[in-house]
Amino acid sequence: MLKNPKSTAFLIITSPHLDSREITNTLNIQPDFFNTIEENGAVKTIWQLNSNLSPDEDIESHIVALLKKIAPVRSEFKELNEKHIATLYCSIEYSDESKKALQLSSRSLTLIGNLGVNMEVSQWDNHKLSGAGISII
Repeated sequence: MLKNPKSTAFLIITSPHLDSREITNTLNIQPDFFNTIEENGAVKTIWQLNSNLSPDEDIESHIVALLKKIAPVRSEFKELNEKHIATLYCSIEYSDESKKALQLSSRSLTLIGNLGVNMEVSQWDNHKLSGAGISII
């Protein structure tokens, strides 16, 4: 029996000088997660939106759900992205060897590119990270 991959996606804005309140106020969107951490002696703030869809949904549905969240404020998002780094993190867990292809529509890729968002895809095989994944910058 063929099983569809489990997937999820997160949109993260980060930088050393990021003020999470600025992002929240500018976009008028409450983050699903935010935190300030110290990493290798440097302070880094993370502002994150989750797709909130079921893991059974395909990865493109997760991406589209995130794009819809920021669609009403895309101009403001693009301005923020000039000062900070926005990355779309995607995770796909394959449980069937015959279903190991990542397919995204040209529309989704165009929207991601027009927003200036980096994209990173991690591939999991039966609960084990199977490689560094794909990064699109």
